[in-house]
Amino acid sequence: MKDLFSVKDKVALVTGGGQGIGLMIAQGLVEAGAKTYISSRKTDVIEKEAAALSKSGTCIAIQADLSTEEGCLALAEEIGKREEQLHIVVNNAGNNWGAPFEEYPDAAFDRCYALNVKGVFHLTRALVPMLSKAASDDDPARVI
Repeated sequence: MKDLFSVKDKVALVTGGGQGIGLMIAQGLVEAGAKTYISSRKTDVIEKEAAALSKSGTCIAIQADLSTEEGCLALAEEIGKREEQLHIVVNNAGNNWGAPFEEYPDAAFDRCYALNVKGVFHLTRALVPMLSKAASDDDPARVI
């Protein structure tokens, strides 16, 4: 049964992997044997966390701003320089303005939409070639 859910020797990317849920997901993947990349805008945070996670496996930090198409393409390109294929992408990066709905400014909505929706679209689309290389009928690539 363990092999059914095994990620041993797989390559994974967790966006927003420097804190919170993303960090917990990255920790689980690393501990389960996946080579795991974490990305965030905050270089110091992800480098620190990648070093800590690497004590139990392989975790690599890559700085990325996924709120723009260019930032998404740059992250996909950097992963492509390091790996031929990608088995798992966890689209976890996101933000929130923190204002009540009635007071939510349009500029804040645009900023959140750029990362939380468009960022997922642009990054996943850019990673499709690498995900396709990793996929098989028995073991498809995963986009989460």
